[in-house]
Amino acid sequence: MELSIIRATEDKSCLNDIDRLNIEAFPDNERVPTKKLLQFAKDGGELVAFYDKNEFIGFSYFKIGMGLTYICFLAVDRSKRCMGYGRAILELMEKTFPDNNLVLEIEPLDEKDAPNYHQRVRRDRFYKSCGFSDSGYKSAYMGLVFEVYYKGEDFDISTFYALLDSMRGGKFQPKVYKS
Repeated sequence: MELSIIRATEDKSCLNDIDRLNIEAFPDNERVPTKKLLQFAKDGGELVAFYDKNEFIGFSYFKIGMGLTYICFLAVDRSKRCMGYGRAILELMEKTFPDNNLVLEIEPLDEKDAPNYHQRVRRDRFYKSCGFSDSGYKSAYMGLVFEVYYKGEDFDISTFYALLDSMRGGKFQPKVYKS
């Protein structure tokens, strides 16, 4: 495995791969259009594609600041799942930003009647096996609720909230509260 990162703001050749996976991996109510993610990247975020040699593996949109790498979106191509790429991507992000805690959100497990409940359980197990912990907080925005997970030093809610504040705009008005 030889993962590399391509920044979409510098090399737009990866945008078709990112767009295809974005549509496949995220439900309509959670998806941000790729063009919008690219605009967010130009305004201070990062939209990247991951490749193994020349083969597209996945993408991520994240925001860096205040000692955090906030992974807003992360998806691995369906044909590459369960092959160790998700873990390798997270490890690459840790190595790329060694001084930052990683923060991400997953759908809550308390909704047992959710149509993708088993997928939620697998996602929870995966992130915990990669060293992530439940922060004890939830985030809510655009009618959605997520569990906040982190990896690194102790989770500092005020720092995470300050990073979210720097991203506020339009429909993105997150609220963070104790679980």
